[in-house]
Amino acid sequence: MISRKNKISIMGAIVCTILAIFFMYEFLLRTIVGTFQIEIQTTLGLSLITFAVISSSAYQLAYGFMQIPVGFIVRRFGLKKTAFLATTLCAISAMLFGLSSSFADALIYRIVMGLGSSFGFICLLVAVYEWMPRQHLGLFIGLAQFIGTTGPMIAGGPVNVLIQDGYGFKSVFTAIGIIGFIIAALILVLVKNNVANKPNEVRYIAYQEPVWTSMKKIFQLKQTWYIAIFSGSVFFAIEYLSENEGMIFLRTAGYSAKLAAYMISLSWFGHAIGCPLLGFISDRIQRRKVVMIIAASSALFGVCCIFYLTHIQPLMMLGFLMLGIGAAGQSVGFVTIAEECQKQYVAAGMGFNNSMLMIFPASLGPIIGFLLTSISGGKNEGFSMAEFHLGFSVIVAFVAVALIMAVFFIRETFCKPQKEILIC
Repeated sequence: MISRKNKISIMGAIVCTILAIFFMYEFLLRTIVGTFQIEIQTTLGLSLITFAVISSSAYQLAYGFMQIPVGFIVRRFGLKKTAFLATTLCAISAMLFGLSSSFADALIYRIVMGLGSSFGFICLLVAVYEWMPRQHLGLFIGLAQFIGTTGPMIAGGPVNVLIQDGYGFKSVFTAIGIIGFIIAALILVLVKNNVANKPNEVRYIAYQEPVWTSMKKIFQLKQTWYIAIFSGSVFFAIEYLSENEGMIFLRTAGYSAKLAAYMISLSWFGHAIGCPLLGFISDRIQRRKVVMIIAASSALFGVCCIFYLTHIQPLMMLGFLMLGIGAAGQSVGFVTIAEECQKQYVAAGMGFNNSMLMIFPASLGPIIGFLLTSISGGKNEGFSMAEFHLGFSVIVAFVAVALIMAVFFIRETFCKPQKEILIC
């Protein structure tokens, strides 16, 4: 294998920065629909359940089920072509979503948006592995996730300011589409494949077997299931509150739209600093399980403050911050699942873990919407705090599942590959 220089090349920094911006862009697309919930429901005539399908399920299922094939596509067509086409797809679908006039239109464009966005994280991983020094990969991936997480912070903060200034979702999505075309142009001009690497060099994004064979190997390992369930459960709450009833819940609790958006952005700020922080602590103490327990405990504390101490603003703000830091435990899940897999199955394992981050919100979002509608006697809006508490008990339960997985099921890897469980 080619030895890796310790210095960061200018081209490598440019490539990784542009693809980190693409990751931030797809993260913005993932969460921004929730910011316009009331307007989109009114304009398209959506119920709470159909809105959840558009905001969460359609996007996240398309995103989640693409995680394994994405690795093949990037390897087959190269980083430049794949990232360019994916970004263009996101830009086109964003503009068309802004022009939607019915549920069917919005559903189709949201699915296409999820398909394009599914390449963001994997393309960034490929860029980091191709261009960055190996001994600092953990740091660079953490920083990349930090940049990506600013997408939801933009959705909750600056975009909400545009709403206050009278801009609707149609004009905002048109602008987002134009920004996507600009990013695509930057990728076309500046992003390059690292030709210094051998084409057959083994990387995380390299597959040695057909996808179904790799997935069968992954499915046979109990630890991969435990870790993936942990990641999906600990991340679910922050994703759901950003994309669905988070803003409405906070407005019902008596907070202004500006403060509600700020609180949701605060959770993503916690997630942004939590990804590199938890990874650093985990590497430093040579423990994964302990950090995952801390993350799940933090998330559970956060949701309890948010849902049951709504009248105490400082605790609400602390709760959102702790929820974000706790949700960052999913980043430790990626490292842990890699240590539980043989080298040739690492990509499949990471893809499986990433897909769970999407499948959980996609599956549970409509269920919570159905519960709220049923509890309230068929209403699609105007829920009371008591109704929110009952409906959101699902969120608390799944964060508790993450803690149970971390405490009783996930085993400690001590930051080393677990050769004794690997499939030969």
